[in-house]
Amino acid sequence: MDSLVTEFDGGVLTVRLNRPEKLNALSVELHEALVETWKRARDDDTVRAVLVKGTGERAFCVGNDTSEREGVPGVEEFMNNRIAAWDFRTIGLWKPVVASIRGHCIGGGLTLALACDMRIASDDAQFSYPEVARGVPNLTGSVMLPRLTNLGGALELLLLGARIDADDAYRRGLINRVVPVAQLDETAIETAHALAALPTVAAQLTKEIVYRGLESAPDTAVRMGKAFRQISHRVAESKEIAVEPVDRQTASS
Repeated sequence: MDSLVTEFDGGVLTVRLNRPEKLNALSVELHEALVETWKRARDDDTVRAVLVKGTGERAFCVGNDTSEREGVPGVEEFMNNRIAAWDFRTIGLWKPVVASIRGHCIGGGLTLALACDMRIASDDAQFSYPEVARGVPNLTGSVMLPRLTNLGGALELLLLGARIDADDAYRRGLINRVVPVAQLDETAIETAHALAALPTVAAQLTKEIVYRGLESAPDTAVRMGKAFRQISHRVAESKEIAVEPVDRQTASS
């Protein structure tokens, strides 16, 4: 069984983690498959939005499959030096990405969800970062989480490993919407298609301005945004010129 399944419909690439027997834990194979999928999504102009979900009712993803590291040469080095499965920005995937979350969303699985631009969760979803309790400092989540919630709340989740439900995650700003389980797939798909229907250049440049703005001084981010806006206008103008019909009578005269 493939550890990753993809489907394409109407501009939306659905990416499904497919290891339900392991609660969709990220194996080495799944890491590599995800990275290659993000690259293909980046380079394929027909893909306008991405939807990420897990197989089964129990979990979106519970993080790295630590069982693979035991006694396997080279696995630890690979996991430490890989392009991470969640690292859309390093890969350059500026297309909108939505996470559809059901069940457990833990550790690296939560990091993958936080890396998405929007997160929609069913009312049975649960979230936690258990690394510190296991004697391992959390890395990427420690950077991402304080940007989405207040510092004290982030430290509570990171240090105490508190497990929170979907309503609590929504109050903390970790997810965008909570819906009944029966409505999760429909809501997530509708959201992804709404994003896919947006003007492509404007949507991608807006996403880049937002994320680069988080890492820049405000005046620098605004200047960059103005430059991107000019690019967007010129792209729109060039498309208008390209599709403008030619009046053959005027041309021949």
